[in-house]
Amino acid sequence: MRPHHPARTGISTVFLLAAAFALLLAPASGIPVEAQMSGDPGVFTIGDMTYTSNYPEGMTWTIEASSSAGPITRATVFYNFGTPLSGRVQADVTRSDGTIAATLARYQAGGLIPWLDVRYTWRLIDAAGNAIEVEGPPAVYADATREWQHAENDLVRVYWFGLPDWVGTEALDAVDNARERWALGFPGVVLESRPLVVIYPDLESFLEWSGEHSAAGSIRFVGTLREEWNGTVQRVPDQARLDRECGGLNLVRDFDHVVRALARSTVVHELTHFHQYAMNSATGPTWWVEGQATFFEDPVQPYNSAERVQRLADIGQLPSLAHGDTLSGAGTLGPDGCTHVAYDVGAVFLEFLRDNYGGYEAHGEITRLVSRNVSIYAAIEQVTGRPFAELEAEWRASLGAGPAPTPMPTPTPLTFNFPTPVFTVPGGGTGS
Repeated sequence: MRPHHPARTGISTVFLLAAAFALLLAPASGIPVEAQMSGDPGVFTIGDMTYTSNYPEGMTWTIEASSSAGPITRATVFYNFGTPLSGRVQADVTRSDGTIAATLARYQAGGLIPWLDVRYTWRLIDAAGNAIEVEGPPAVYADATREWQHAENDLVRVYWFGLPDWVGTEALDAVDNARERWALGFPGVVLESRPLVVIYPDLESFLEWSGEHSAAGSIRFVGTLREEWNGTVQRVPDQARLDRECGGLNLVRDFDHVVRALARSTVVHELTHFHQYAMNSATGPTWWVEGQATFFEDPVQPYNSAERVQRLADIGQLPSLAHGDTLSGAGTLGPDGCTHVAYDVGAVFLEFLRDNYGGYEAHGEITRLVSRNVSIYAAIEQVTGRPFAELEAEWRASLGAGPAPTPMPTPTPLTFNFPTPVFTVPGGGTGS
């Protein structure tokens, strides 16, 4: 019997154009002053604060503040998106209207996806050296330019537009179905902040958040995640990308399947990465890090990883896992001319271990050891009681594949020792 889980919320359409955007711009009066101060914080008078979402260009904060000890000479906004990872922006204290303003531009942050939870604190310093910190109210980096849909439960927040209404239902159902797998595979992990998932319907809209305006990234750039966002962003892949994945899908004919797989498998894949981060187990070769995320995916997938790996075995091109990070990843073509070799081969090998060596409980023990800086190879050997080479040989035999290929030795480059030139650094001193 599956354990009881809290009921998920329903799906609602987000209408932002007037009411929600006005709320984001509303000044926050009477905000308590939080202490982390030096000098005499009592000299400061704090007025209204505002937060403005300028999606997709960034965000702006303002504050009305003064000091009886002299002008405010330095002001900084410290911000985060609901994670311990934070950034800072220096503010302009010379504005003619008397307010202090700070702007985080998209390019400064390397791209900002919409719907980020924004937490921020002002730090003000006056000419006399007095300082005060003032915490602002929670805010959201909202996209008020279009009508988004939104679904969430206790594990994830999903936003999408221009796609079927059922995207949110499918995503939440897949996440619910993954709970038990995650609980066993990542023992003790609780995601304290619900990750954000943003799904775009096409390349053009997807590139907004990053500031890229070229389709050059069409093949490579279909999604990413960042710990500082506590979020991930995806788009519906185009036909060129589908062709490189070799799943035999046609974007027009199989559109619903492509979108459903994105909502289910991709969302679970990305949330698995957040479980890895929370457990400090996202370390090791790609076949482990990405293969584990693929291993936990929902069964509704763009294509069948097991069938793809079986084809590699049938043509004598099944690579070995034993040689570290040598398998091609998301963008590099494998021996069958398709991408994601490390993802698929790693996932199928982990399925073999699950089915023959202790289920998800044993997988959880492997993950626990990796989180304690045990290598993935040593962790698998400890949990299964078998040398990795024997396990890999057994797995390959189950696929009808021969022995693992021996990697070609890397030629030792010729080295020549030349005297290191020494020159005089302008202004004095020496360097090399």
